[in-house]
Amino acid sequence: MEDGGSGLFLSLLNFTIKEDPRLTEIVKTVPRNGTYASHEIQNELIDVMSSIVKEAIEQEVGDSWFTLKVDGTRDPTGVENVSIVLRSFNEDTEVVTERLLALATSSSGDAQALTEVICSELDAAGLATSKILSQANDGAAVMSGKHGGVQRLLQEREGREIPYVHCLNHQLHLVVIHALSEEQAVQDFFEVCNGLYNFFRKPTIASQYNGEKLKRLLDQRWTGHLATTSTVLNSFQDIVALLNQISSTRNKGAEMRMQATGLLREISEQRFLFITKLIYKVSA
Repeated sequence: MEDGGSGLFLSLLNFTIKEDPRLTEIVKTVPRNGTYASHEIQNELIDVMSSIVKEAIEQEVGDSWFTLKVDGTRDPTGVENVSIVLRSFNEDTEVVTERLLALATSSSGDAQALTEVICSELDAAGLATSKILSQANDGAAVMSGKHGGVQRLLQEREGREIPYVHCLNHQLHLVVIHALSEEQAVQDFFEVCNGLYNFFRKPTIASQYNGEKLKRLLDQRWTGHLATTSTVLNSFQDIVALLNQISSTRNKGAEMRMQATGLLREISEQRFLFITKLIYKVSA
């Protein structure tokens, strides 16, 4: 069975077939007009595999208490993608395990909607919310809010206290951000980066830009700062060239020319490139 560039699923399927001699022999008996590789069959197979994994997680967790770890991110279409991870202790093997239970979606990113998604996924997997021992999420208000966040809504739903732990990785990120913010030169650097992002995302500017797409700074994740720094470093010449062109073109309008001139002046300073390389070196 050749994947022919048909996508990730078929590529993984073909890889598995090549690695498993038994599957290799089975595939040889499959008729050419019945490969069962249509989109509908692929989705059905993925659903079946998902069910098998969830059943295994249910059996592994059983009646044990577990910690609930949830994170979400919104995709370009506005849909909230929610990852639900369970951390539990197996008394038989005396091993702590973490399992990704589900990657769910929600049309809304508010606390009530996220709470419903979490409880629905646990219920579908046959796991009781009454066995939630604690919660570990990031510090975003929608998750950590003491009065209306997910942590509070879950406690109200269960009628008991479910301790909330601020994600240690997120705490480390906040430490890094706060430490850097004490240095004015670094603060100025990221303000310029934010200015570049806002300027280059304008449709009339973006259509002329040939470098890597500039990234938005993410307050909750250091990866956003690293991605921004990396992009500026890799596309520095493209950024300078376009800012030069805009600042010297009369028909671009006075306001746009002034913005381009100001940004060009800032990134032309030696300290800007120095800080760019320094932060990239420290963070990468």
